[in-house]
Amino acid sequence: MNIVGVLINTLPDHTKKVITELEKLNIEIHGVNEKSQIVITLEQETDEMLTEQLTQVQQIYGVLTAAIVYHQVDE
Repeated sequence: MNIVGVLINTLPDHTKKVITELEKLNIEIHGVNEKSQIVITLEQETDEMLTEQLTQVQQIYGVLTAAIVYHQVDE
C-alpha cells in the first residue's frame, strides 16, 4: 500500500471548486489554508494506480501544482 501526502496549490478563486472535485474522487482532505493550499492523502496498492490518481488531481481545473510531500510504502 502506497500512502502519499500531497500539497495542492490552487487558483485563489477556485479553491472551493477544487475541493468539490476532490470529494467527488473520494480523496481525503486534511486541510485548507488562506493561501489557497490544500493537503490531501492518496492511498493506492500500486505505483501505477497512485500515478493515475495523482494525474487526475493535477488535471482538475484550478489546480496549479500538486506536489508529493510524503510517501510511505506499507507491505
